[in-house]
Amino acid sequence: MFLEIFGVTFGLVYLYLEIKQKNGMWAVGFVMAVVYAIIYMQQGVYASMAFQIYYVLVSIYGFILWGKDKIEGKGKLEGKEKLEGKDSGIYYRILPFKVLAASLAIYAAATAFMVLVLSRLTEDPMPFADSSITVLSAIATFWLSKSYREQWLVWLGVNIITVIMTLRLQLYPTAALYTVNAAASVYGYIHWKHKGKLLDS
Repeated sequence: MFLEIFGVTFGLVYLYLEIKQKNGMWAVGFVMAVVYAIIYMQQGVYASMAFQIYYVLVSIYGFILWGKDKIEGKGKLEGKEKLEGKDSGIYYRILPFKVLAASLAIYAAATAFMVLVLSRLTEDPMPFADSSITVLSAIATFWLSKSYREQWLVWLGVNIITVIMTLRLQLYPTAALYTVNAAASVYGYIHWKHKGKLLDS
């Protein structure tokens, strides 16, 4: 229980930093991913555990890329915006259709493969939910690293499925965290849309 509470606490901090698009999010997410890799391993949901390991690696890439986006975004501020201090620090891109199409194909293929593997080789209690969460989270994390605004919509789906899975696993603090995350996904999308500055794709 202590480990789960620790992970939930870091998850809330991570969520706040993600909405504000602060680079420190990646460091917090790094720690959170290690914690939840252990938790999911103990629960036997191995696909979700694998995603946490994936996130540890992607967090390094995201940290570097977000730093570059901040520099690019600040360079595009107009003179009046600079003088009035209207820089929210949030910069985003619109998801290109080719990235969406590729992501959908990857989701379908990877989820089908993971369900097959988990069903035959493990005792995963929810192979489809576990696989869907993992693949969608991997896609959303990549979209997040590229600052695509639509990543919030994928996270909304991930969070809803995760609430269902963690309730069945009786991980109630984690279920509460992802309920908050689901609401925050909607807020994050709106916040980025209205407060952020569009970057070149």
